[in-house]
Amino acid sequence: MAAAVSGVRRRPWNAVLAAALFIVITVLAWLRIPARDRGVMWAEDGRNFFSDQNIHGLRQVLFAPYEGYLQFAPRLIAAFADHAAPISGAAEIMTGASCVVAGLVGALIFLLAADVVPWRPARALIAALPVLIACAPVEVLGTAANVHSVVMCGVPWLLLYSPRTRWSAIVLAAIACAAALTEPQVALLLPLLLWRWRERLRWIVRGGLVVGLLAQLPAFLTTPRDEYKHVAFSFRSNALGFLDSAVLGATFSNAHTSGEVMVSALWLPVAALAAAFGAAAAVIALGTADQRVAAIVLVAAALAVWLVSYNFNPASSLLRYDQFSAATWRAGGLTLRYGYVPGVMLLSTFPLLAAVLRQRRQLAAPIALTLICLVVVATQFVPARTQRTDGALWSERSAAALRSCESSGAGVVPVQQAPSWWTAKISCDSR
Repeated sequence: MAAAVSGVRRRPWNAVLAAALFIVITVLAWLRIPARDRGVMWAEDGRNFFSDQNIHGLRQVLFAPYEGYLQFAPRLIAAFADHAAPISGAAEIMTGASCVVAGLVGALIFLLAADVVPWRPARALIAALPVLIACAPVEVLGTAANVHSVVMCGVPWLLLYSPRTRWSAIVLAAIACAAALTEPQVALLLPLLLWRWRERLRWIVRGGLVVGLLAQLPAFLTTPRDEYKHVAFSFRSNALGFLDSAVLGATFSNAHTSGEVMVSALWLPVAALAAAFGAAAAVIALGTADQRVAAIVLVAAALAVWLVSYNFNPASSLLRYDQFSAATWRAGGLTLRYGYVPGVMLLSTFPLLAAVLRQRRQLAAPIALTLICLVVVATQFVPARTQRTDGALWSERSAAALRSCESSGAGVVPVQQAPSWWTAKISCDSR
């Protein structure tokens, strides 16, 4: 009886803390992006999502496939940016809305991980890691094109959660469906559907995920990435890329620093990876059944997401890590965003272990683990440069494009964005 009363008391506090975390994580995401970069429209955010929305409208583009799959969340973010402010402010709105998504994912992780990670400081850290990880602001944070990676960080906790009521299961099913409509790589977590398969309410949530994935199938089958030649990477190339992008990407936001470490101190990322594996092994040895499954999922998902992202994406086709010279490594710019999700997963093993040790009535070790993790991710809070640094300011270029409408007589005009060789398009009716 006492335990039940205690659980009832804890749940309102968890909701209050989750709301506070949502605000804190959203603000942290915004602050981690250099001020000027927030006004630069990046890659697909401009050329695809905002252009499609501005010219065609949400009704026509919400379920329009791009590069082989649906982009549910980015389409909604672009629609919000198109209507929430004058077109000159669209880049800042898309940046801010993407940060809000990061805050929502963090708040959900805090709520959904309560059964697996009962110690709140550790759980709050896991919730904040998608924003705090060193490489996040370089290309992921604040970009609708990469918000799918932030969403992916929350899905393992969604599938590990046991809903208490039918209504909560239905709400979570809708969230799971939206996640699958945004990030098809959640299919890598399908084996987790078998965990506690006899719990009926869990199947409502899992059903939402499956519906979202099934909706992705027509897009995958009708708009394949057939224009890209598949590159077969060696095991060594995969391993070196993982150490650089996932392990060092979790601790350094500067690719030059990561490259120097890969040349001069390769033992460092190897030791860090071994530490993450060791933390997961300790959880498997000491934790509850749910905690053991969480540890296995975090490590397995980190490896699986990297392998799929690196080996089946066109952006990585030129990055044969096993052929890099020392000069190439030191040149920097080699850390792929594909290491972001694996890095978050690996870092999460440490606060998970801290929670396990805390419930075994140890205090010093979990506090030390949590502080070390915080120090690692806080040392490079704002990077010197992101992918958007030096890019064209959207407010200036969109204003110039609209001024050209009268002289050109065109209904749609191009707008330069970042990268500089990408171009967005906007309707001359935009204001």
